[in-house]
Amino acid sequence: MKKLGVVLKVVCLCSCILLSCCGKKYALADSKALTTDISTITMPEGVMLVGLGEASHGNSEFQQLKLEVFKALVVNNGCRVFAIEGDFGGAAKVNDYIHNGKGTAKEAVAEIGFSIYRTQEMADLVQWMHDYNDSCKIGEDLHFYGFDMQRYDNNKEILFDYLDNVDSTLSQKYQKKLVYLTDDTMFSLDSKTLKTATKDIKSLMKQMKASSNNYKNENKEDYDLALQCAQCILENTKLRSEDTGYNETRDRFMKNKVDWIVQHEKDEMVFLNGHNGHIEKSSAVNYTCMGSRLSKEYKDAYFSIGTDVYETEFNAVSGDENKVFTVKNANDFTNQLSEIENNMYYLDFSKVEEDNNWKKILNTTQNMIALNAEFSDWQSMIKQCFTLTIMPAKAYDAVIIVKNATPSHKF
Repeated sequence: MKKLGVVLKVVCLCSCILLSCCGKKYALADSKALTTDISTITMPEGVMLVGLGEASHGNSEFQQLKLEVFKALVVNNGCRVFAIEGDFGGAAKVNDYIHNGKGTAKEAVAEIGFSIYRTQEMADLVQWMHDYNDSCKIGEDLHFYGFDMQRYDNNKEILFDYLDNVDSTLSQKYQKKLVYLTDDTMFSLDSKTLKTATKDIKSLMKQMKASSNNYKNENKEDYDLALQCAQCILENTKLRSEDTGYNETRDRFMKNKVDWIVQHEKDEMVFLNGHNGHIEKSSAVNYTCMGSRLSKEYKDAYFSIGTDVYETEFNAVSGDENKVFTVKNANDFTNQLSEIENNMYYLDFSKVEEDNNWKKILNTTQNMIALNAEFSDWQSMIKQCFTLTIMPAKAYDAVIIVKNATPSHKF
């Protein structure tokens, strides 16, 4: 029986591989709609949130696109706010760097909290923002935010540095109560500890709000930032203790963080960057993603750009080591690459609304690359393990399609 089970598993695996490799004829549409100059990207009037998804966090090209698309929005739409799928407190340190210049761009991006951002490409992006702020006019400076909440250390540091100045007694009391909440310990905290921490953080925030008038006299901006850092600590604790589903809860919290950024920046256009699965509008995954929530709330004011790639080498974590993997995927989008000389193109769906060939492609499900930060050799053999089935017209307002992508340059 044991041998039979092994044989069945092998048969199933081979079947999946064969199915994923079966030949398919893909449509070819009018290439005149394809734009290869990313600098020309412009948002329609009324758009206040622009989301750029990533098919993979481990590619140089997709990390470079963060900067290239943001530059276009800065020039063409006056966008001043960049927000990333990274730790809120860590991103606040990046914002401090691009305004005050202490340290280096590499040191700043290391604070974002995830190893996927410790790359030369991210350092280049942050350095560009720093240099832009050095020479821009007053009131036109750029701002950097993170809309994730999966870290403790930087949020605690910002929170308690603020409280040390305005209410040292309260600060000392809760530093002791929350001492065990750290980036190193967060994966090993038991339910009892998390329950106590939740109660303590709520109590701290209640006292901060009760004294808000006095605190704001010192500096309202600093108060708002410190309170949001406390909110991140609370959310991270809830994330690890609630049974509502990690991904569902996290995307709900990320959407709330984006709301805070929009309100804090007084309705400036905000450029969001994260995995396709967080940016897309249709929730192709089995939970309600951030992009779906943003689309419901902001409607046409949210513009979602998805990405895909034909062949990619990418960095990912495999077990206890970092490795470079290669996968390839064909669909109606990647097929259009044969019509251009460039390595990528941009397609705004509104430009092809009357084109029947494009309408068919956009309303036909496409298997699009979706790579997580963790990956294994066996997954590269099964298409279903590195793609998502997407209805483009429902998920995005535009796409950027890359022919060949290379690994990001880690440091």
